Amino acid sequence: MVSSVCFLGAIGLLAAPLGSFDQIPRSAVIWTTFFVLLAMTGHAYLGCRRRSLNPWMSPVFVISAYYCYRYGWGSVVANYWHEFDWVAFPELRFLFHRFGAWARLPIACHIILLFALGMYIGLHRSLADRPSLLRPIRWNFSEPKLKQTLVLYMPVAIGIASILQFNLPLSIKFAVSLFGDIVYPAIALVSYWAFSVRSSSERTKWIFILVLLCLGSVPVGLQTGQIAGLLRPGVMAVFGYAMARGRLPVRAAMIGLPLLILLVVPFLRIYKGHGYGGMPVTQRLWESAVRFDAIGWHARTEISMERLMLRWAGANMPAVYSRYYPAIYPYEYGTTFGMELKSLVPRVIWPDKGYGSYELNRYSARVGLVQLDGITTALFDALSEYYLNFGLIGVFVLSVLHGYYFAGLHKWLVSGNALIGVAIFGTLLAANEDFYGTGLMFISHVKIVPIWLLMFYFFSRIRPERRYA
Repeated sequence: MVSSVCFLGAIGLLAAPLGSFDQIPRSAVIWTTFFVLLAMTGHAYLGCRRRSLNPWMSPVFVISAYYCYRYGWGSVVANYWHEFDWVAFPELRFLFHRFGAWARLPIACHIILLFALGMYIGLHRSLADRPSLLRPIRWNFSEPKLKQTLVLYMPVAIGIASILQFNLPLSIKFAVSLFGDIVYPAIALVSYWAFSVRSSSERTKWIFILVLLCLGSVPVGLQTGQIAGLLRPGVMAVFGYAMARGRLPVRAAMIGLPLLILLVVPFLRIYKGHGYGGMPVTQRLWESAVRFDAIGWHARTEISMERLMLRWAGANMPAVYSRYYPAIYPYEYGTTFGMELKSLVPRVIWPDKGYGSYELNRYSARVGLVQLDGITTALFDALSEYYLNFGLIGVFVLSVLHGYYFAGLHKWLVSGNALIGVAIFGTLLAANEDFYGTGLMFISHVKIVPIWLLMFYFFSRIRPERRYA
């Protein structure tokens, strides 16, 4: 029933010419887009509750909720952004008007709604009652052994993630970092154990370990300066809580959100801005603290709005790319996917292979979003990539594949072990905050998932005759 309704809606959007939304009152288009995506998220949530499932362990709800925030609420933010009274940073007022993005928001909403309907079809079809395309990975799992081994390995993982990977040549850095980045699904698991146990002494022990893991992961973000990297340990801890309790920590959020908005995010944004001259971490922290203290509360609030709202308003990219394709540049017809697949060839076999991010960056430079300086990258999101390759029909067909792929990946991961599978899947979603397409994600997942599954296999497997108390 759900797939049929979404399919009929998609047919209507495909039949309507791109630009037809300009004939409808602008506010009606924007708010309709938001409420349609919100309704889809609510439908996914209620569907999980009706089946007595934890919605935070369901890919349909988690992906729909993030999509609603990034593209539904993001459309509202982009439309009304200039109406805020920007005092400390007046240059932010008309940021969405650059490259004609604000003028093309109704067109972007057309693409956003079409993608949402296709993705929802793919999510439901992939999770239907049929066997997974991949054979489930099952082993004699022992949760007590997993707990013991994971705690013993975590200092090694933090050492690799926080120190070793930044002192390696680029050719092997990614491969080695995988053995350290397992700390993020580990944080989700430790958080799950902390908030699912009944014993207060056990809960205290796991919360203590959780705090150590989160603090130990902070140097990764301090080295890169990326705000998402600095916040990821906290995101995974919250995800682990949601795995255990089936809801977000509302009371903690009432305390944490004001601190995040007024203190954490503004400081991290200032810290990131001090990182382009190769400044040491300690000096960056000191100068960031001085700058943070000098700007005042109003400026800090505006910085947080820019980071938490403007940065996540995904309507910007499809609006910009729809302006240039196909009016100025012809459709790419799959060229970007070929460039991404080249990344699967090991560098030891192809030493002169280019770096995918920088090669794909020329598309962002072509529409003016970035400059080709070899440093800054702004890769397109899934909607924009599918559109610039095949237009509206490509957005719909590939969005179905997009939903099918992510729900299928979740289905395969949890078929081996639900706890480990959900922790890995949640980490993969957290690492995809820019909502990249299946091509970019597949070449990443095909390297990450086998390594992590193999590590968890050794961490938790026991011989059939062996017993843990």
